[in-house]
Amino acid sequence: MVIPDDAPAAHVLRDLVRPPEGMMVVGLSDGSRIFAPAGIDPDAARAQIESGKMAP
Repeated sequence: MVIPDDAPAAHVLRDLVRPPEGMMVVGLSDGSRIFAPAGIDPDAARAQIESGKMAP
């Protein structure tokens, strides 16, 4: 794999990681992503993580 010089490696690599079976990706406001159980309300998961009530 070749990572372009102007691309942050984390953004390129994050697209290669797929969620485990039964999980889905939830994007956070800072651009990071978490895996959450499939079917969960993504807004609720995002709010819990971003409020500090749950560790990413």
